[in-house]
Amino acid sequence: MAVIEFIFYNTVEIVIVGIIIILIGLLLRQIEDSFKLGSLLGIIGGFCLLSLIMFYVVCSKEFTIMKILEQKPNLKKEELIKFDEMFLEDVLNELREKKLKEIQEKKEKEIQKIINS
Repeated sequence: MAVIEFIFYNTVEIVIVGIIIILIGLLLRQIEDSFKLGSLLGIIGGFCLLSLIMFYVVCSKEFTIMKILEQKPNLKKEELIKFDEMFLEDVLNELREKKLKEIQEKKEKEIQKIINS
């Protein structure tokens, strides 16, 4: 699970590295001496980006379910798998909003205590 979280939380950095590798490969292809190295780097960068896209297609629902289970551990994963991704995203957003509301209410109570004292 740690690898899945790492990839989802660092997606932008991974995409940037993949694009940089492709660009370096394209620049090296322009130099006659480094044509093979440039082609190899272009293939490696393309593979990184395609792997990331495939990973998202396969694991995005799993990641969403994992986030829901962090907030509601009493739910069963098997039951959540039956639902589609949009429904799960809505549930996750609802849980986030509820948690933010609870935090806001807690802060307001603390501020009210300070004002009353």
